[in-house]
Amino acid sequence: MAFSNVRALKCPGLCNLRRAKSNSWLNNAQNLFIMILYELCARYNTIGFEELTKMEEPRTDRRVRKTKKQLRMALTTLMMEKSVGEITVREIAELADVNRGTFYAHYKDVYDLLTQLEETIFVRLEEISVINSSPDWDQSTYHYLEDVLKLCYDSADVYRALICRNNDMDFQQRLFETLKNQYMRSFLERTCSASGRELDLFCSFAVQGMLSITKEWMDSGLKESPAEMAKLGGDFIMRGVAALRGN
Repeated sequence: MAFSNVRALKCPGLCNLRRAKSNSWLNNAQNLFIMILYELCARYNTIGFEELTKMEEPRTDRRVRKTKKQLRMALTTLMMEKSVGEITVREIAELADVNRGTFYAHYKDVYDLLTQLEETIFVRLEEISVINSSPDWDQSTYHYLEDVLKLCYDSADVYRALICRNNDMDFQQRLFETLKNQYMRSFLERTCSASGRELDLFCSFAVQGMLSITKEWMDSGLKESPAEMAKLGGDFIMRGVAALRGN
């Protein structure tokens, strides 16, 4: 391929390639690399390699997200029918309409997929807790509950599979401890003057109550919006807080 044609492509960073051809240090591997760049630039309407890479990255990210979503939905669908220990990679791949190689490109096994799904939820819960930390704790509690319930709504397939169908006690206990310690405990300590024992008991009561309400919400088909459920649950909690405050 003639290097004299490179100038016509007007690709950033490639205009001096004819000069590079004469350099003795340019070995065969480098020549091959340049030819690949040439072909890529020609194929993509003479844009530069850097611009081409920027274009490809979002497309790749979208493809990866789509694939992971398909695998997640396949896993949670199967978990509604059987325990996770009975599910195979082959079943997940077939249901997700991908090959097993694609599955193993993202996850080591079925349990790794499940663990990553769970971790995504807990990372998001921590973010929600930080976002809703506010001097106006009473009002921010409603916002916090709405964000948590929105997360449950968006992750309804995972929530149903782990709690409503498989009754995963490890996940439930971790979820309970996370909700109790990341936000609710701080909220009560900053807004109530009750004893530590009373705060701890009420905190457990409030979190378990919200988890029960959420499960009922899931089982009934998510008829209410996250905002409506947050208002209902928040009102229940704030009545208890008022009692702790002696109002």
